[in-house]
Amino acid sequence: MTDGEVLRLAGYAIRIEDHYGQPMDIEWAKDGLDSGLYIVQARPETVASQRTALELESFVPEAKGTVLASGRAVDGRMATGTVRVVTDAHHLSAFRPGDVLVADTKTPDWEPVMKTAAAIVTNRGGRTCHAAIVARELGIPAVAGAERATEALRDGQTVTVSCAEDETGKVYDGAVPFRVERLDLFLVRLGIDSISLTPDSVLKTLRAVVELERKLGRAPREPGTGGVS
Repeated sequence: MTDGEVLRLAGYAIRIEDHYGQPMDIEWAKDGLDSGLYIVQARPETVASQRTALELESFVPEAKGTVLASGRAVDGRMATGTVRVVTDAHHLSAFRPGDVLVADTKTPDWEPVMKTAAAIVTNRGGRTCHAAIVARELGIPAVAGAERATEALRDGQTVTVSCAEDETGKVYDGAVPFRVERLDLFLVRLGIDSISLTPDSVLKTLRAVVELERKLGRAPREPGTGGVS
């Protein structure tokens, strides 16, 4: 990709989002024969645009387990569920919400099932494959390119899918405990640890909020009139 092609794609994306008036998930391709850039799909983006820019979320494993399969990590999350190996569309009827979808690869017509999956594991693909793109959109972890995952993982087996440790996604045997930490960037700016709030830090936060409201002209300026003093 040349700098000019990157800028052209960016221009396409801006025009598409301006047309629809909302964030869009856009797929594109570069033709190997004429080197042309083509938009192949555009649909509303429903995950990243809904996340608050003032909060960071991280998944932290609290133990280790036996690694049954590994590949490329997608989305940075963790999830535990029951393995459901799907080799063709006929197996989709056995899939239950919260199962871990395990397949050689996937096709777009599997998306209704993917929307209820706890995680996705595929034998083939990388971070830009269709399964990875959909996993990011849904906000679920996915391990792509986990060779022979459909052989290493058994139907009905409980596993934990971890994409939170590094660039390698791992599928652990059993339910590996983990915790979710959320960091409020607004509180970080105030020098407050949002994970362990104290009465003093809460008061400090309220004062900061009131001060912000005052600057916006929406809060009383004198103590004792409803503000925090």
